[in-house]
Amino acid sequence: MNGVWLFLAGLFGGIAFLGGNWRFAAVPAAACLLLAWTGRKSEAQGRKSSGSTTRKTTVVPQPSIQEPSTEERRQDTTRAFLKGDVSVVGNEAQAREARKLALRELEDNIDGALFDGLALLKQAVPGGHTYGVLFPGKSEGLYLRAWLTDGGSVISGATIHSNQGLVGQLNKDGVRRVLEGDIVADSTQLHYYSGQDGIKSLAGVPILVKGVRRGAVIVDSVKQNAFDAQTIEKLDSLANLLGHLAYHAYMAFEHAYHKEQLAALTNYQRKFLENMSVENIVVHVQNYMAECLEGDRFLVVERMSRNGDEARIVSCIGQDEKELQGYSFSLSDKGLVSLVFEKEQIVNRVFPPSPHVPRYAAKEKAYGRMASLLAVAVPTDQGVDMALVVESVRPRRFSEHHQNMLSTIARAAGFAMSRARLYQEKEQLASKDGLTGVENHRTFQERFLNEILRAQRYDHQLAVMMMDIDFFKKVNDNYGHPVGDLVLKEVARIISQNIRAGTDLMARYGGEEFVCMLADTDRAKAGETAERIRESIAAKVFEAGSVRFQVTMSIGGAIYPVDSRHGQEVLEKADKALYRAKETGRNRLVFYN
Repeated sequence: MNGVWLFLAGLFGGIAFLGGNWRFAAVPAAACLLLAWTGRKSEAQGRKSSGSTTRKTTVVPQPSIQEPSTEERRQDTTRAFLKGDVSVVGNEAQAREARKLALRELEDNIDGALFDGLALLKQAVPGGHTYGVLFPGKSEGLYLRAWLTDGGSVISGATIHSNQGLVGQLNKDGVRRVLEGDIVADSTQLHYYSGQDGIKSLAGVPILVKGVRRGAVIVDSVKQNAFDAQTIEKLDSLANLLGHLAYHAYMAFEHAYHKEQLAALTNYQRKFLENMSVENIVVHVQNYMAECLEGDRFLVVERMSRNGDEARIVSCIGQDEKELQGYSFSLSDKGLVSLVFEKEQIVNRVFPPSPHVPRYAAKEKAYGRMASLLAVAVPTDQGVDMALVVESVRPRRFSEHHQNMLSTIARAAGFAMSRARLYQEKEQLASKDGLTGVENHRTFQERFLNEILRAQRYDHQLAVMMMDIDFFKKVNDNYGHPVGDLVLKEVARIISQNIRAGTDLMARYGGEEFVCMLADTDRAKAGETAERIRESIAAKVFEAGSVRFQVTMSIGGAIYPVDSRHGQEVLEKADKALYRAKETGRNRLVFYN
């Protein structure tokens, strides 16, 4: 069946070579070639499974994968050929290898179609020396993608720029053909020969699809005046056939992966909304960038304070990640990323080899050799205080499609972050005392029970200190409640400064009463801390208008498990010790006895 499709492709292709209105036969020829590819692939798989080693050979070996420059050109063909219609993008981690294999298969099939097309051309235009198809590379030039030749000095994957020789003319706007029958220069001046093959004639046409130059088809000869206008018509037909075939094959491939990428984006948007944590959202954002945006370094940058001038890299994965993690810089240095914060604009920059362009700050260290940078703002209801940055070692890596995808994920992340911050603020309001900003009674009870379990597990002691401001009612009566509120805030601040942040816990227990839980602390250490707090409060001078006054504090303490092995009883015994301190003169520390 595969032979039938090849026959039909050859038939329609031959008709297309007739030129004129017959050129429309190129479309069914392309369809038949595509069907022939499918059949060839199935047959190849069948031969592989049966253990056969028979393989189809071509006139000229295809460029070897071991040649880095040629392989790079081949891998970049999709992006270059489509000229911005769509761009190659990444996919989720589990599909990366599958995508590479699929792209390799696609390129192999296109290579097969190109060689089949050149074989048809050789039949339609006999007497040629070399028949070739050039495709666009990642630079502005064309490279020799496939060829059939009677000589031996064709350069594999030769690159030809628009200012180089006769073939280079085919990459210039307005040039529709090259027809030369009296070449007197050395063959190497054609820039795809390494030696003198005695070329005297050359004919070539550009590959045009949707008005864009996407390559060229050429034929040369060692005879003078070997080609004429009919040759140009046949080259045009083949260029039209191969151009549309490759274009639609690449487009179908790209659209399939764009669809998968959009599915991945939807999945990450769902993850954002499921996680009411700013930290989790940052992790998911960076995972998405790393999995879907084909870069070498992925960064999340945040402004350190609202409307502030300082920013820092809160997360970095990729090249030099350890050196850049936590790097801080001033937005006033006017690096590229500063534009994202200050003007909320997308930055898509290609860097020359030199001089160094500051990304963050003028005096930054140039980590790695990055040639492209894409940065977008993460908008929230509080403005722009975060940016997403992707860098690549390759120039012109990020297209408009990449910008749109990263902007979409940034907007989704910004919406999720706004919700997460609102949620955290509500949680904080529910767990904090509204006046002093320290933990409230309910939150203390929850955390205290967890600390008791921890002390039991590790056989540690734990101290509880109940504290009450002496004669606080007189402060409110004599100076007013606003002054009383200032006293409560200052007392809370002094207590917080004298305990271990992240280890100990304090809360406003109610009214003018505070409680402290000191983890892994015996009576002697608890006594030192309590006395330091009591003395600091007694030494503080408050002002109410022209009046200056001081307050004192009574403290009662109890130790787990010395005084009780039950958390609630430890609290009760500390409270009893507090009342004992008040009964015996106030402004003192009393432990439960």
